[in-house]
Amino acid sequence: NFSLALLPPSIVNAFYDPDYNVLMFGDLSDSQPSDAFADDATVPHHEFTHYVVNQIMPIVNFGESGAISEGNADYFSATELNDPNIGSYVNDQLQPTGSPAPGPIRELDDGGACPNTPCRVLSDSTWTGEIHADSVFFSQAIWDVRKEMIKQHGYADGVSCADRLEFESLFYYPQSFAEMIQALLDVDKTGTLGGPLTSKNGVTCNASTWISSFTALHGLYEESNSGFETALDVSTTPTVTGIIAGVGQTNFYTFGAGPGAVSVTMTLPQSPDGTNYYSGYMLTLFDDQRNQLAQAYPPLNGYNDMGNMCGSADCTTSQPTVTLGYDMPSGGQLFLEVSGGPTLYGSISGVTNPLPYTLVFSYPELQASTAGLLIATYDNDTISFSENLGRFQASAPPYSFDCSGLNGYVQLRDQSKNVLEQTRTNQPGSLLACTSGVVSNGSLSGSVTIQPGFAARYPAVGTVYVEVFASSTLHDVASLGLSNSVNLATNQTSFAAWNNVFDPLRGQFATLKYQIQQSGHVTIRLYTLSGRLVATLLDNNLPAGEGSIDWAGKNSAGSMVASGVYIAHIDGPGISQTQKIIVVK
Repeated sequence: NFSLALLPPSIVNAFYDPDYNVLMFGDLSDSQPSDAFADDATVPHHEFTHYVVNQIMPIVNFGESGAISEGNADYFSATELNDPNIGSYVNDQLQPTGSPAPGPIRELDDGGACPNTPCRVLSDSTWTGEIHADSVFFSQAIWDVRKEMIKQHGYADGVSCADRLEFESLFYYPQSFAEMIQALLDVDKTGTLGGPLTSKNGVTCNASTWISSFTALHGLYEESNSGFETALDVSTTPTVTGIIAGVGQTNFYTFGAGPGAVSVTMTLPQSPDGTNYYSGYMLTLFDDQRNQLAQAYPPLNGYNDMGNMCGSADCTTSQPTVTLGYDMPSGGQLFLEVSGGPTLYGSISGVTNPLPYTLVFSYPELQASTAGLLIATYDNDTISFSENLGRFQASAPPYSFDCSGLNGYVQLRDQSKNVLEQTRTNQPGSLLACTSGVVSNGSLSGSVTIQPGFAARYPAVGTVYVEVFASSTLHDVASLGLSNSVNLATNQTSFAAWNNVFDPLRGQFATLKYQIQQSGHVTIRLYTLSGRLVATLLDNNLPAGEGSIDWAGKNSAGSMVASGVYIAHIDGPGISQTQKIIVVK
């Protein structure tokens, strides 16, 4: 349900309020009450489209996503009325009496005039940082596709093809030009029933050539990780670099974080003009429902600044780094957007730089899925896993997963949560095989089996974590977080120290691996040669099996120990052994 509201004369605008599902229509001026916004049919059609779209996907109303939102609203208003001129009547009423008619506020039909006026081509000079103006690059491109469909199939089938193409692409939740192009191409290829898109009358649309042609003609680019659905997963990479090389371009990264402090520090690239300033980039953090959680940008005190805001094209800062912080109340998937700094229009600027920026992520690990031994067989364990996808899919498109390797994969991490190479199930020769996997009723579940040879390749590993990567609607994979720790099966009782001569100042550590044949209470303690307790590494009730734990050379107070010889002692069911560890600095 939605409501209509007429606003006071001081608001010369019309808009949709998603918080209350209200279509708002203002007057033309303080002194001239008028229903012109409501009387111009293109305007209420435009605002009603916002309402409909917001029921399908959340509107992120700035940058490329905001431009796509406005472009969609213009397109569906124009196609419904078969009038590509948006706001002609309102624009005329806004002019002084006797002035010549100014024409539409936005014109979708470029008349085949690209790259000349009124064709809008995305470039450094045409990106304004205001979502309505920046929407025309996209809306003119899709209107060109509509015209070509009419030329190819006649009016009724052509319009049906174009409208279905645009509408069904919304269910891919595109939030960037690149994602929109991918969604349009995918819809044309598969439609909703798994076959090529057809009109209402069954005519095959075959729009892919024109989608690629017209989006390119209007300067829309197809870069990667430019939106939520194509975000680059950084769960295994705490430090990444990236480049914003196109006006209005955004880079997205995703990771799963547990409760606690989330921090991202960006080292900004130096301004390409050789001055002692840096590009004015902005960090924005979102949750999985596209809600904005936090935002950070440096003081925009260089050139082209407008009161700590960016101009449309560029802006700089004297500060070389910027840090975004957020206190995560509970575990979940997060998205980080890197973009140009904010403009006076509430959108993002067109800051670009051929030099890379660097991001350093710090956050608590997310334990998302549950895992356990399904079949305990030494060097051939089968591990089951399950994941409740509800926290990922409250308002996002669903993830898919299977054992084909096309829709995600599974990998293992060791006792310190480091990725174990050769355990990605979608790689040839992997030491881990996907044996089942399915998404049903909001849950993902399956199993993986360790392949013979794992113990020889990783002799120090007894404890593992399962990490599941699932595929988004646009076929990009993302980590769904880590499982609880799983202790693998064993065929003996033993205690061993691996890498037992190490330098903690160089980031090295020793690994202690234990194997027990009975369940019971297990302790592992470290002592000096004189018998003084240094640290308790393990004190817990454990099932039969093997496990592993790393020691980074710190005592129970968290301080680095001195160089020397230390004794590790294990007590447990059927085992009481010691191992020598040497710390060398």
